[in-house]
Amino acid sequence: MPLEIPQELREEVPESVKRKFEELIDEPEVVQIAVSSDMNLDGEYTESWLLANDQWVVSFNPNHAKEPDIIQLPLSDVVAVKTHNYIGNGMLELHTAEKAFAVLRYSKTMSAKISDAAGFLEMLSSNGTGKKEGKKFGGRRKREGRCEKCGRALPPWSSTCPNCLETKRLMFRLLGYLKPYWYLVIITTIIALATTSLGLLPEYILKLMVDRVFAPVVQTTAEARFQLLNWLIFAVIGAHILNQGVGTAGSYAMQWLGNRVIYDLRSQAYRHLQMLSLSFYSKNETGQLIARISEDTGRLRWFITESLREVVIDTLTIIGMCVILFYQDWQLAALTLIPLPILAFGVGYFGEKMHRLFHRLWRRMSSITAILADTIPGVKVVKAFAAEDREVDRFNVVNKDVFDYSIRVAKLTLAYYPIMGFATFAGGIIVRWFGGRQIIIDQAAGVPDPFTLGTLMLFIGYMMRFYGPIQNLTRMNERFQGAAVAADRLFEIMDADPEIKDTKHSIELPRIEGSIRFENVTFSYDGEKNALENISFEVKRGEMIGLSGPSGAGKSTLITLVCRFYDVTNGTIYIDGHDIRDIKLNLLREQIGVVLQEPFLFHGSIAENIAYGKPHATREEIIAAAKAANAHDFIVNFPDGYDTQVGERGVNMSGGERQRISIARAILKNPRILILDEATSSVDTETESAIQEAIERLVQGRTTFAIAHRLSTLRRANRLIILQDGRLEDMGTHEELLEREGLYKRLVNMQSSLARIVAVAG
Repeated sequence: MPLEIPQELREEVPESVKRKFEELIDEPEVVQIAVSSDMNLDGEYTESWLLANDQWVVSFNPNHAKEPDIIQLPLSDVVAVKTHNYIGNGMLELHTAEKAFAVLRYSKTMSAKISDAAGFLEMLSSNGTGKKEGKKFGGRRKREGRCEKCGRALPPWSSTCPNCLETKRLMFRLLGYLKPYWYLVIITTIIALATTSLGLLPEYILKLMVDRVFAPVVQTTAEARFQLLNWLIFAVIGAHILNQGVGTAGSYAMQWLGNRVIYDLRSQAYRHLQMLSLSFYSKNETGQLIARISEDTGRLRWFITESLREVVIDTLTIIGMCVILFYQDWQLAALTLIPLPILAFGVGYFGEKMHRLFHRLWRRMSSITAILADTIPGVKVVKAFAAEDREVDRFNVVNKDVFDYSIRVAKLTLAYYPIMGFATFAGGIIVRWFGGRQIIIDQAAGVPDPFTLGTLMLFIGYMMRFYGPIQNLTRMNERFQGAAVAADRLFEIMDADPEIKDTKHSIELPRIEGSIRFENVTFSYDGEKNALENISFEVKRGEMIGLSGPSGAGKSTLITLVCRFYDVTNGTIYIDGHDIRDIKLNLLREQIGVVLQEPFLFHGSIAENIAYGKPHATREEIIAAAKAANAHDFIVNFPDGYDTQVGERGVNMSGGERQRISIARAILKNPRILILDEATSSVDTETESAIQEAIERLVQGRTTFAIAHRLSTLRRANRLIILQDGRLEDMGTHEELLEREGLYKRLVNMQSSLARIVAVAG
């Protein structure tokens, strides 16, 4: 059975690339896979290509100086296909038995497409079976990482394939949020029914005017006709005023209902975000998450408050007009339905295309938000490295992608609406011709109950209003598809399962004493490379443990496990004799204080930031904590004192000031276990002295883990744990480790030598 490659992996290849491919292959067959990338292997933004058929895979990398522009491999030689995710970009590698070939580099916006291509390359290499003698396709988990229906890559946080999502199911789930407000739904439906009925009156009243007031055949007196005309005019005015009043009330009710549903959705999504594990945030860009909570909920609010109301009113309008028209003349009414198959075809044919395009467009729009979320907070770094032009280029690549997809959406829309317009135009011609013909025939034949001019005007008036709602409903397909995509993106967050969570058997530990034991602990972030391996040690209550080792040794990983930001892969961590996984998360983290290398301050006052771990703290408690952290003196020097606004992320304060506020926050929390992650690494000597004095007060009576940039600051630790490559290299006091002539002594000597060099240079 031939392998079915998705159309999105068979892009239109430029003629120059196609010619080169044909020159390389003696007997060029149909290209199975053709995907473009936005970078070359040097990381420069330019268009690169990867093409493959049943026998060969070829990559084209223009402007690439270090390696040939073209890499060509027989698929039979490929033993593994792997994708690697780096910071800001990724790499596709093909492995043979002798060598690994980097064939395509791509930005994050291309990750899903290249991952799909990698999966189908595996299938091509194994003749579509996924199995081949001597081959092992590693780097991805097939069953969990790919949609079983279409084979595309799944989002890493969800088992839902965005290409196979069920719009109907999503809409029912979204509308399920209306259930608590069922009474308001009933009220708005009744109001919609009333406004629809009132809206149909003017055309029917016009029919009565033509047939009973204006028609020459009317036998009543002029005075009676004037009286009837006045009543009919008053009826039109009354219906209009009543319709406006009832419609306004209905619009307000729908606005309240829609905004309330979005309030519930946004609150639920944000709460769920707070419950998700750090692993979720490491896999998803902050800007994209922000876009889903803000932009996608905004689209859903507009859909519920406006689009749903229009759907109800338009549907009731169509039903009401059909009843009246079929009652007046069923044959002509049936003729007005002739254009409906064209409308149905338009909805069916364009619906799926619109959905796919909108999904891709919004995903790229989220990428713009992600770039802004990266570069605006990091504007100092951008300017410090004179990287403005590079960041502009990076933004323009994504912006151009958004432009291209916006144009594709516009083209599809411009093809869609003229078809719908032609259908309504055809309906108007049919009614006018057959209706006028019927009037002439009935008048000539002298039919007792003829088809009148008023009835024709009723048909024409209703027909114009009939096709209006029909057009609106066909355009609703676009809105439904857009709402379905927005709902799917939001539900992906809400359906993400926290990896770290309480169980039914979690125990409450109101007070942690602080004894900690690592027993054969192994941990891996990605399930492949171990960040920690077979770590075992025990910490007594109130003991201070210093963590040291080269960069990447696993120091920060170890303290994240103590905080249970991640669960161990193998082994067990015990706190006070209890498996850390059996302790309720809130009770555990409430008794752990963390002082980070880069302290994070929230937008607000200094007092609010100090009291973050204890929101109901009194001003006296806040001041006492600030004094203990050596922060009180500089705080009172600000014009507003403790009410001074720190700015976004504490931008209005120096690094040392932010660090001391962070220490005050930990002191006020009064934790049983304290984590110090290089708390003095980025401050001057005078500030470090003040911070060290504050830390000495903070660690008293608490179990403490301290990572320090300057090893001399760890001398006061009861014991030091030395890590290297994720393994416990050594453990002991400062003096014991110096005597052993091991890694710790080498690190101390290196820092001492560096300090002497700096002193001489100064």
